Amino acid sequence: MEFKFEQAISSIYCLIIYGCKTTEQAAENALICSDIKSCAESIRLRVGEKSKWICNQKSTDKLVVVRSTFSRTGEIIKSNITTASVDTEFNAAAIKAIKEAAPFIELTLLNDKDFEEASVINFVFEGIKEVDNDK
Repeated sequence: MEFKFEQAISSIYCLIIYGCKTTEQAAENALICSDIKSCAESIRLRVGEKSKWICNQKSTDKLVVVRSTFSRTGEIIKSNITTASVDTEFNAAAIKAIKEAAPFIELTLLNDKDFEEASVINFVFEGIKEVDNDK
């Protein structure tokens, strides 16, 4: 999996999960975060490990955005799809990846100000991009 991390303008964190490169670091990074950015990276890696389905050919050119709200203990309070793909299986797999990666104990390590900022996360799942060979 390849990953990107971005902070949205509205102080909602956005973790983008896409591509087909996998990582072995997810479990190792769970408690190594020291600030909001490193904790977000740890969360992103763990969700990425739970979303290996993204490399499936059925995921080509699909996108789903899931907004999740978390408790101070890292448990999911709510998750809802804010941008759905036309494939309900792809949408369900995105929600499942977040649920399987939770709880996000990294959130318990943040100070109150950083937790407030990171308690709502947009997870963006992008499938394989189709290559246009005519270009």
